[in-house]
Amino acid sequence: MRRILGQKSCTTNADCEFVHCVSTCDLTRRRCLKHRSNNNLQAICKKIFVGHREHGPPYGGLLLSPPAAIADRLNKALQECVEPSDNDDQSQRATSETLQTIRDLLQESLQSNEANR
Repeated sequence: MRRILGQKSCTTNADCEFVHCVSTCDLTRRRCLKHRSNNNLQAICKKIFVGHREHGPPYGGLLLSPPAAIADRLNKALQECVEPSDNDDQSQRATSETLQTIRDLLQESLQSNEANR
């Protein structure tokens, strides 16, 4: 993967995506950096939970229409999963805590639905 990313020519970061791996464009060299800037959890959040396609129209992810009771909190957690907000390089990657937050919100929604039946 590193070899493939490092050989790609680029003019923007968008040029530095290969399958579900994302890298950064070195504008001086006009080459993608060899190191991946996202992790597998971010790819899952972006491609499966949220639903997004870079080329072509977006599609609905599995969590596109969450229950109203958790919608705002879930959307915030999913956005944090796709694009962590801190500046530290390690914190630019989604973590197990992010996944746990998403799981907790979905569990809360299930319990609420069962209580309302």
